Amino acid sequence: MVPIKVYLLKKLVKFLGAWLLSKAAQGLKEKLKRWLFKTAQQQYEKQKQKKQDKKAEQSQQSRTYTGKSWQPPASAQSYLALIDRVEQQHRMPAQLLARLLWQECRFRPDIIKGDVISSAGAVGIAQIVPRWHPDVNPLDPHASIQYAGQYLAQLQKRFGDWPTALAAYNWGQGNVAKAQAKHGRDWLKQAPKETQNYVQQICQDLQYWT
Repeated sequence: MVPIKVYLLKKLVKFLGAWLLSKAAQGLKEKLKRWLFKTAQQQYEKQKQKKQDKKAEQSQQSRTYTGKSWQPPASAQSYLALIDRVEQQHRMPAQLLARLLWQECRFRPDIIKGDVISSAGAVGIAQIVPRWHPDVNPLDPHASIQYAGQYLAQLQKRFGDWPTALAAYNWGQGNVAKAQAKHGRDWLKQAPKETQNYVQQICQDLQYWT
């Protein structure tokens, strides 16, 4: 009887040893999985941060340039702080919005106040057409500047670059989309002369895409 008990005891010890070893291995496996997941997550966060830092650096570089031939006129001084904030908020090239507004109204007080209305019905500092943009008061310069910056940024996001966004601001995004679909890369050559000049003059003055 004793040998049988010893045999059974040995089997039990062996079984418990294997079971404990299996549990330890399982625990080690779970720890390894958690470590691998944590390491992968950390690497992902590092890569994500690197991309964000690079994007921020590129954005900052895009806002600096030398040799610009255009400067805002004295009549624009009271609006420049807001314009700069809006440009930075939407990561625009420096003075792009300021130059667009100069193209639109020359920062003339009579145009800004609404004493002069374009043949298309455009009003105010950003030459907004109330019929197409009913959610903003075009005679409120500060609201119009913010709206124009947001709208230009939306156009850039849709079309992928600032020159095309400028064309869409002037000619209308529907017209630009149709011209691109019909004429491909040569679409701007088919745009009205006013729109061609609009884009060319702003880009040349700021010396970004020339």
